[in-house]
Amino acid sequence: MALRQLENALALLGSLDPGNLPIHHARVLVWLAQREHATYREIETECGLSNAAVSRTLNSLAEESPHRKHTLGLVEIYRDAMSGRRYKARLNRKGREFMRALEGLLETNPRPTHDHGRPHQEDTQRLGC
Repeated sequence: MALRQLENALALLGSLDPGNLPIHHARVLVWLAQREHATYREIETECGLSNAAVSRTLNSLAEESPHRKHTLGLVEIYRDAMSGRRYKARLNRKGREFMRALEGLLETNPRPTHDHGRPHQEDTQRLGC
């Protein structure tokens, strides 16, 4: 991957919550995008995070959270139908659209960013960022 592509991808991720999106939030989002759904335990194991960190991360990425005033609206958290005590997470429509845009930036002929590393305005408008 070219550094320009990485720069573009990081700029798009940063547009979600400028200056406040921790790298482990982005890592969980990218990891979750590669699956249909995941339990908190699976995210803990695969991303090397504590249960508390996974909970805070998913609450930040979620559509809504009782613990946060501002959420990014990219992930749906729901109870596992097989075990009423366990929660699962998956990308919602906005999350899938965001990840498609991110994948588009990583194609072989990326459109360079401008305006000090921020993504193109049409990219962020399409995603509602």
